[in-house]
Amino acid sequence: MITYLPSLNSASCFLHTSSRDRGREGEELISWKEYAQQVSAYGTLVGLPTDGQALVNYLRDWLHARITQTDDAFPTNQYLRFEKGELILRPVEKQADPEGLSTLEQFLAERLKPISLLDVLTQTEQWLNWSRFFGPLSGHATKLEDAIARYVALAFCYGCNLGPSQTARSLTGVERRDLSWVNQHHITEEKLDEAIRCVTEAYNRFHLPKYWGTGKRASADGTKWEMYEQNLLAEYHIRYGGYGGIGYYHVSDTYIALFSRFIPCGVHEGAYILDMFEKEQASVRPETVHGDTHAQSTTIFGLAHLLGISLMPRIKNWKDLTLFRPDPDIHYTHLDSLFSDAIDWDLIATHLPDMIRVALSIKAGKIIPSTILRKLGAYSRKKKITGHPQRSTETNLDLDRTHRTRKTTACRYLRIVWFTRKYLSPSHSSVQRPAPTNRGEARTPCLVWFSVIET
Repeated sequence: MITYLPSLNSASCFLHTSSRDRGREGEELISWKEYAQQVSAYGTLVGLPTDGQALVNYLRDWLHARITQTDDAFPTNQYLRFEKGELILRPVEKQADPEGLSTLEQFLAERLKPISLLDVLTQTEQWLNWSRFFGPLSGHATKLEDAIARYVALAFCYGCNLGPSQTARSLTGVERRDLSWVNQHHITEEKLDEAIRCVTEAYNRFHLPKYWGTGKRASADGTKWEMYEQNLLAEYHIRYGGYGGIGYYHVSDTYIALFSRFIPCGVHEGAYILDMFEKEQASVRPETVHGDTHAQSTTIFGLAHLLGISLMPRIKNWKDLTLFRPDPDIHYTHLDSLFSDAIDWDLIATHLPDMIRVALSIKAGKIIPSTILRKLGAYSRKKKITGHPQRSTETNLDLDRTHRTRKTTACRYLRIVWFTRKYLSPSHSSVQRPAPTNRGEARTPCLVWFSVIET
């Protein structure tokens, strides 16, 4: 078992009767015939050339132009400097609160009256009828008496992490066995996803959230939930301590959760950051995803770009990263010491069809991003995607290095945008605050507050 453990972790070893993200290797990807039919539309959608050499020329020129622009602007950058050969990033100065903020907060506190969560659930059910997605697993119409009230009580029971017993003590006329039975016989993950999508789409139609954000940005972050130790899903979390699991959430800049997934403790959270983009039905689809250090790696950067997603995570120990220059013979005036290697462009040109095939398979729902990222992120002698075990992995890594170099050089995910003229122009601040990431992290205490059992 110990011998096969690395292969199991990277999904290179699998059971033929398991779920779709552990199926046969050939069945995980679209056929080459489907690839030929879709590749042209894919290039138009993501704005990238689909020919290997054309993409290489585009990326090489693009990367060189960005680094040159950054290098030229470096002498006037007030946040970045070299000291004894080491790059130093100056912390952002805290801005003063806007005038009248405390008065506004006091006014809102007086006007906003407390409201019961049960009232919230009841009113949204009246508006949206989200309980219509629930029903018997057979597909027939429900025969429950007062079914809507039971579904609302069930949402309160499990949504607030109370459980059937505590909910039965809190609500009059509600039985523990009744709640548990309805949950087991009327609710599935697919039905919950449909109800969540209904609520999210309705929320997106409101005018007020548009003042908070555009919906084009989202942040991903995990929250540890306590679980009983004797549980198949429970693992010990070294950083937080105790047994439990990680709820991984994507939160829009309009303050609405777009996607969630429960994952074990100890796994690389970044492997799951792109899973929400497998769902084509979603009406709210962000273009930029923020996250913490766990939300990035070389493979994640490359796959995100192939999917047309801009990844902007925080990065710890960013000075230790290896940055890649577009050509070994190209040198820069101020930032040349940052670049220690060059991209293998021939490898990208050769295996571009294989990488695009993976991206198209994700968009077609044949495979989820976390599956391919686990394969590329874990060592296995059997690891292969295209029939070239080592070369295919190295190809993805070189493409990933291109985009992480560009983004690391730009420091877009380090709160300081210092090479994009959009943020260096007088009409824009040169500081890009991690507001979307903070919004996602601010959801954790909110979740704990809603989870009555935690309080």
